[in-house]
Amino acid sequence: MNGSDDGPTSPTAAVLRLDPKMINAWGNRGMIHYREGALDLALQDFRAALDLQPDNTDLMHNVGLVHFARGELEQAMTLFDRAIAWAPNRARIRFSRARAHAARGDYERAASD
Repeated sequence: MNGSDDGPTSPTAAVLRLDPKMINAWGNRGMIHYREGALDLALQDFRAALDLQPDNTDLMHNVGLVHFARGELEQAMTLFDRAIAWAPNRARIRFSRARAHAARGDYERAASD
């Protein structure tokens, strides 16, 4: 991890100290952690944001991506299914669910997404 937005002196940490309900700050920092491979930290930040806005399909998707990256396919599928139930036409989420289906060997369902 390169620490680009991690630690107590980072801009995001400062924003979250001022407003711990800033969903975008949690989500953005979570994505930084995800891209750097810090999956536990990413999951913490995405879950903090999702707790604040439980119907946010982007956050559901992001939590699902972390579970997928960790090989936790059932947890990933649960989040992808939930996000698609809220936003059935989101191609990015359907693609992620298709990847999870394929990883489980269910190629027919993968193709249908």
